[in-house]
This record gives sequence, structure tokens and C-alpha cells, in this order.
Amino acid sequence: MAYKDYVLSESPVAYWQLESGAATEYDLVNGIPAVRFGSIGPRDTLFPSSTGADFKTNGDYYQVSPANMTNIYWDGSHYSVEWLCQADSLNQDTIFSQRSGSATSDQGLSIFAGASGAGLVSVDMGPSATRKTFSSYVWPMNQYMHNVFTYNANSFTGRLYINGAHVGSAQWASQAPPANVPPLLIGMLGGNTSYTWDGIITNLSIYKKQLSDAKVKEHYLASGARGVNMFIDGKMQRRPVKTFNGTSADYVAIRRPA
Repeated sequence: MAYKDYVLSESPVAYWQLESGAATEYDLVNGIPAVRFGSIGPRDTLFPSSTGADFKTNGDYYQVSPANMTNIYWDGSHYSVEWLCQADSLNQDTIFSQRSGSATSDQGLSIFAGASGAGLVSVDMGPSATRKTFSSYVWPMNQYMHNVFTYNANSFTGRLYINGAHVGSAQWASQAPPANVPPLLIGMLGGNTSYTWDGIITNLSIYKKQLSDAKVKEHYLASGARGVNMFIDGKMQRRPVKTFNGTSADYVAIRRPA
């Protein structure tokens, strides 16, 4: 079964493949259009297909209008977002946002990488005052990755997964869904072309539920990324063994259960 079939089998509310850099990308659930702004084009990727959307300059983004976001945006309930991407520098900013403007009081879900420190992933669950930084994980530059963020509305807890592995959690004391249905901007913070992405974003899917650890792992493997994370896929790899005095010794094959 292809990666897109695994995604669609989980009943997402939207799924844009973003593989060609086309002027308009239509989601595979209800045909919702995401309109291109700027000079986004295709760029070679490793999986799940051969190309993804390449965001290069301020003003490169896709937008889904509020009129089409009624059944898609985060409204305070359980939520998950899944995507693949590559950062071309550690001083990144917005992967996507669901807010009308960039003022600190604007409400909505936004996910960043690098906005709160080089290589750090952060999430707003409302205005910027709600921002939580996943400081236990440093985003690598020039590495193509499978990513998932999940949110549990009962515990106000978000979980971040990179290449199938849970790398950090954050708990919000409060959260603030937008008062009005917002647009979705992929690669830019709402209302500000200075807070943009530089690199690849592809296969963005949104769910009105919390994906389980098992489902995240299943989607990671289905994406074609098998071999990236040996702790998840159990791939045999060779790693150097260090002796007590710090010098390189022999190499051994290491296997972790799938």
C-alpha cells in the first residue's frame, strides 16, 4: 500500500501532497485548493515521491482560504498534523500557521522550526504567549524528515515525532483556538512574509484526532523512510565501538526491534 493510502485510511480532514510546486494544489480528501504565492517549484526528494515543494524566498507560501477551512482548522479538539520537510538552514521559521495575522494576540495553531532558537521546534496553541519550545530536540539542517505533531485536548498535551520516534512533549496551561475561522498558510506565518520557510515541505495532512504512537510509526515506515531511524525500523547498521580510552575499536552490527 502506498504512503498516501496509509494517510487516507486514517480519515484526514485534508491532505495536500505538495509534490510539484503547482500554482494550485488540491487536497485528496475534498479537493480543497491551496493557492501558490511566490516562486515555489519542484525539488528532488527521497520519499514518498521523487519531488516536493521548494520554498526559497520571503513570500513563498501556499494559502487555503478561510472559506475552505471550516472543517479543517484546529478548534480546540484533538488534532494531528503530519508532513515531510527539509530545512536548508537552522534559522528557520514557520512550517505552517492557522491564523489571520502575525500580531502576538492573534490566535490559532502554528508550528515553527528555528523561530525560538537555531534548530528548535516550537508550537503556538493560540497567541504567541502560548508558545512551547521542544528544546529536547534540535532540528538538523539539510536532512529530509518525516514529522508528526499530535494534540490531546483532554490533557492539553502536544507530542512531537521525528522519523517515527517521539522526541518531545509539551503541556499547555491553556489554549486558545481562533475566534473566527482562519486561513491556512503553508510556509509562512499569517500576515507576515518575514516569517517564512526555506527548504522543502511536502505531503501535509491534517486529522481531527490524535494519531497513536503505532500509527505514527506505521506512516513513517510507509513513507519510504525505512533505514533513516534504526531505533524504529530495526535496520541493521554498523556503529563504531569506543574503548575505555576513547579510541575507535571494532565495528558491530546493532539491531533494535521494529
